[in-house]
Amino acid sequence: MRRDGIDGAGGLPFVGRRPQLALMGAEAALSAAGRPRVVLLEGPPGAGKRRLVEHFTGALRDHRVLVVRGSETARDRPYATLAQLLGQLPPAVAGRLPLLSTGVFSPVSPIAVNTELMSALGELAATAPLVLVLEEAHTADERSLDVVASMTRRLTDQRILTIVVAATSAAGPAAADDLGFAADLRITLGGLDAGELGELAVAAGSDAPADRAGRWLHARTGGNALHATLLLRPRPPRIDDTADEPQATGATPAPAPSPALAATVAARLAGLPGESRLLLEGLAVLGGRVSLLRLGRLVAVSDPAGALDPLLRAGLVRWWPGEPVTDVAPGHELLRDLVYEGLAPDRRRRLHSRAVALVDAGDAWAHRVAAADGPDTSLAAELAAAAREESALGRLATAAAYLSWAADLADGREERERHLIGVVRLKFWAGEGHLVGRYRDLVAAAGPTARRHEVLGLLAFAQGRVVQARRHLTLAQDTAATDGTGPLAAGRMIVELGWVTAVLGLGEETVRAARDALAALRSADDSHLTVLVRDTAAAARSLDAYGHALASGAEAGLERLAYLPADADQADEADVFGLTFRGMLNCLAGRVSVAASELSTVVRRSRPGTFQVLGLAGYVHLIVCHMLRGSWDRAETETETALSAVEAHGHAIDHAVLHSLAAALAAGRGCDDSAQRHLALADARSVSLDYRGPEFYLALARALAARARDDAEGVLAALAGVVDAARRGNDCCRLYSLWWLPFFVDSAVSAGRVDQARALLDEFHPVPASAQGPGAGTGTGGLELVRLWLTARVHEGEGAHTAAAAAYARAAETAAAGADIPFYRGLMEQCHGRFLLGRGRHRSGVRELSKSAATFAAMGAPAFERASTADLAKARTRTTTTSPDAAALTTLTTRESDVARGVALGRTNREIAEALTISVKTVEYHLARIFAKLAVRDRRELRDLVQRTARSGTGAPRHT
Repeated sequence: MRRDGIDGAGGLPFVGRRPQLALMGAEAALSAAGRPRVVLLEGPPGAGKRRLVEHFTGALRDHRVLVVRGSETARDRPYATLAQLLGQLPPAVAGRLPLLSTGVFSPVSPIAVNTELMSALGELAATAPLVLVLEEAHTADERSLDVVASMTRRLTDQRILTIVVAATSAAGPAAADDLGFAADLRITLGGLDAGELGELAVAAGSDAPADRAGRWLHARTGGNALHATLLLRPRPPRIDDTADEPQATGATPAPAPSPALAATVAARLAGLPGESRLLLEGLAVLGGRVSLLRLGRLVAVSDPAGALDPLLRAGLVRWWPGEPVTDVAPGHELLRDLVYEGLAPDRRRRLHSRAVALVDAGDAWAHRVAAADGPDTSLAAELAAAAREESALGRLATAAAYLSWAADLADGREERERHLIGVVRLKFWAGEGHLVGRYRDLVAAAGPTARRHEVLGLLAFAQGRVVQARRHLTLAQDTAATDGTGPLAAGRMIVELGWVTAVLGLGEETVRAARDALAALRSADDSHLTVLVRDTAAAARSLDAYGHALASGAEAGLERLAYLPADADQADEADVFGLTFRGMLNCLAGRVSVAASELSTVVRRSRPGTFQVLGLAGYVHLIVCHMLRGSWDRAETETETALSAVEAHGHAIDHAVLHSLAAALAAGRGCDDSAQRHLALADARSVSLDYRGPEFYLALARALAARARDDAEGVLAALAGVVDAARRGNDCCRLYSLWWLPFFVDSAVSAGRVDQARALLDEFHPVPASAQGPGAGTGTGGLELVRLWLTARVHEGEGAHTAAAAAYARAAETAAAGADIPFYRGLMEQCHGRFLLGRGRHRSGVRELSKSAATFAAMGAPAFERASTADLAKARTRTTTTSPDAAALTTLTTRESDVARGVALGRTNREIAEALTISVKTVEYHLARIFAKLAVRDRRELRDLVQRTARSGTGAPRHT
């Protein structure tokens, strides 16, 4: 059921739009069948977009319809548009949206709200097909737009149709293009044709024939539905024969509001009773839906209900008569704009001034600003103080809006520049870094203060120029020491510098920055800044841990995070930064399941503010965790979510990184075209960056794709730059060795570069923890599994088959004991199976390859699964010609064959020695060689092998 109010249409019917209704009906049918759809309906103001949607949704009998509407007056309030859903949802469902209910007043991550909303709407759609209408989308707050657009990209089989309604300008549909939706159907609404206008005129009671009335209206409105409706209400005008009728009667393309419409509105206002006109002026000032009683108080109308009736009959307002308190709203945003623009400046300022006492404290600021007559240093100072208070509470987007107003009211360039520099910083920390580029020239022209250097650094970082950001932030730190910058601001600047050095992989510099930031913050003890001090200090402590990890390994970093609670769900908001790093380091320490759990909590609880400097680092590591632990479906879902959010919330760096991960997943899935497309996008996104960090992820993606093809040389070529950087001391490449070293060592052995494989394994494999780390789970995680697998590969390449067999066996036991990384286990099983087949152990080799294929199948990595199944097919082909058991026995010498036959007969070592006239130690020596050659683990397996060969009669030991 819609909650849109009544517009007092006076019985005017809906006319025309049959092709558009048919197209939208087809989309509704698809969505009802479990194929989520997005319709973008665009057109100029007054074209009739809302009436079309109302008519369409009103005819859907089995659908639930939810409607939210953007508003210029609430555009700066995060989630203000989406929060309108709460009153339309069943209480039980609304209760599952706690973040949305608080997001308007406190900082909440759009990704977390996205997850909540998708779950709640999915639950509703399970009971009945759902239509979500986002009207006036071009005026919706950015957070709401981000969440809905991201959600629509994540929907898979939910019965949800999303209709996005947006106005276009006279210049074209650019505004609609900027909304971020991937529309399945895009409808650009043109004007009504003369025939449809004639039908409307007759329904309104016009005396003129429909064709004449239609031509008359078309000549004056260009087909604009709103303009035509205003001309026909409350009574149709006299329509006589005129010379200005158009010759054509077809629909016109997208009519824009004209001066004639403004004149029509002015005429309607002039014909209204005085108190009705006052109500409409008050509505234009307050904007949106307001209480009729409050509106009456604003314009001093004693009988607002009586003054409302002429407005309803003229179709100038909408109302909600069935609500406990009667609310009204402008009949159309365009009407509101035209009325507002028609107010004399002094009248407009007086109404805004009176509105201050009638609205809540947050809205009052906007009215005070609108009531100002030129620069107002006193009000600018109040706004700056309010911005500091909002910032201290973590409401950074609101603080940025207040400071932007303060800049508008500032009297003097220096004051204005100071406020605008603050706006840029707040927007960056509020997760709007992609929007701050427009301020670059203005900031660059400002005086050389520490805050200016800081903001230039943030601008550079947001655009992926990390080396440049380091220079600016270093200069900010140096300047802060001499220009009177307060301790909190100085500490914040040093934290920002610390994150930049961390991204660049400079461990010692990161530790030093964290230490200096904490020292600065110790003197920032203003009571009203406690939240900011807490958050900035938490960020500094977390960077200290990451810096130690870069310098000394993941376990060293985890030790520095011992202060965090073991249960991530029990952590305070300030700990989210530290939890992110703990999850990242646990992943790098091989505890991928623990890390995935922690990082899932982090991305659910993340919020703008101090956390924003991380960009989507938590998501990136969560995706890799899911890949390593074999949850490729989850990894793909998280990648899609992150990619949908990266335009709004990520840094330039995140684009290249996420497309690289998407390429890796696509390659493992066997979707080569998709992998190449994402690689090309990652390459393109890397071009503008001034450091090579994202190339690490590109290299990983190319290496994984090559490994899926069993292209050892391709893996080595992809990782050559990473290996070179690690050997030259790059801390990041060393810390992240668990992500690249297994691929390189495995492929180096396959390519015959065994010495290089051995050297890299010894130098770069992470050292397992000797004890359980804080919040790290049990033992060493999967590091031991990986070490044993790679050790087996090196032994295999060196020809030390006994040692290789033993290492493979221990690796399998380690995985079975729970210290597992399923992706690497699948590769280990594949390598083990190939090793066994090469040693003639057909049955054992087939068993391991079957396990490998099953592992990759469970992961959802068919490209890797196909490699194992291909090996299985080859092994089965060979069994039709030569017994692998017999082939293995032919590798034994005469003496070894004698010893093997003795074991098959059940003799002890001493009995074999006596029968062959050799020592027991010589028997033991021969047995060790036999075990290695045949890849058997004990006497029982050797006995079974010899007896099986003897029964089959195929082959016999070769005597050499």
